[in-house]
Amino acid sequence: MENKLILIRHTFTDKSTIGSWYLNRPSGFILCDNLEDKDRGLKKSMSVEETQKIKVYGETCFGYGTYEIEKYNSPKHGMVYLYKDVVGFDFCEIHSANEPKQLLGCQAPGTYTEGKPDWVSNSRNMTKYLYGII
Repeated sequence: MENKLILIRHTFTDKSTIGSWYLNRPSGFILCDNLEDKDRGLKKSMSVEETQKIKVYGETCFGYGTYEIEKYNSPKHGMVYLYKDVVGFDFCEIHSANEPKQLLGCQAPGTYTEGKPDWVSNSRNMTKYLYGII
């Protein structure tokens, strides 16, 4: 059986989106939390033109959908996982970060503390942990 990472987005602010990562099913054990830019309702099924009308560069999480990932040697973050075929976005990585201004459309595993919006802590450790599962 091929493992699948499932991300459920659940907390939305004017600056960010917080979600939780699960392995194979969207219930039960949470692997870790996730920080992304603001959710503007994009979907993978949208065209590039539709996406570009809604997207705000560096302040928008990519569309809802199923994606493949691959290892990628990022010039800025070193060896990371990169999402393939993200409509309207380039180089959407999973890398460590604590706040939305560090993301530019990427995702950051971490630990979310309710009441502390737009922030995840422990991102380096949670990124290594998630990479180990991938």
